[in-house]
Amino acid sequence: MKICWDNLEKLEYRPDRNEWKDKRYTQVFYVYKDSCKNCGEPFLVRKNKPGEFCDNFCGNHGEHNSMYGKKRPEMCGENHPMWGKKHSPEIRKKMKENQPDRAGIKNSFYGKQHTLKTKKQMRENHADISGKNNSNWKGGISCEPYCDVWIDKDFKESIKERDGYQCLNPMCLKNSKTLCIHHINYIKKDCNPKNLITLCNSCNSKANYNREWHKEQYNNINRIGMKNETITLL
Repeated sequence: MKICWDNLEKLEYRPDRNEWKDKRYTQVFYVYKDSCKNCGEPFLVRKNKPGEFCDNFCGNHGEHNSMYGKKRPEMCGENHPMWGKKHSPEIRKKMKENQPDRAGIKNSFYGKQHTLKTKKQMRENHADISGKNNSNWKGGISCEPYCDVWIDKDFKESIKERDGYQCLNPMCLKNSKTLCIHHINYIKKDCNPKNLITLCNSCNSKANYNREWHKEQYNNINRIGMKNETITLL
């Protein structure tokens, strides 16, 4: 254990044996170690269970973790029980409800930023799956400019108004209140209203995967919506 007052006040030092006895138990003793193998700090360790680390975090962190740099082959790819499957909307909704609320100020990282060193390390760790190496790489089209009318807020507002200010994905889990405009054919310069549909942030992000399926689904939704609107106007 790490040496701090909260720990020491529970212990009694025995100079004759050069050990620390836990006041709460009769047969629990600790001995002093000069430095933890990971953090280098001095610590106390159970006499009958000598170790090289001050706590579980240091003992399982980075290179000291037995799985460092390894993968579990029995759980990867086709061997994974969820391979090729998806959770149903009901299950995903239940999973979300069971998760603790970590949004906004409740998030432990709220108001903080990664250091430059951490950002650099993150880029290096994901270098093999970024850019052209990513399975979702589409030739860099995310850097292409939008159409000229895209900067017109009134234009975007008219699309949201047409769609009733709601996410039109029928399988939306309602876990995001922010609405945005999605390009159905993924061509940013094509701002024809028939090619635009209102989605929440969550559904808009999901549309980056399985694009052909999303394209067909949202085209059908827009086609039905346009048809109903025409009938109403007539």
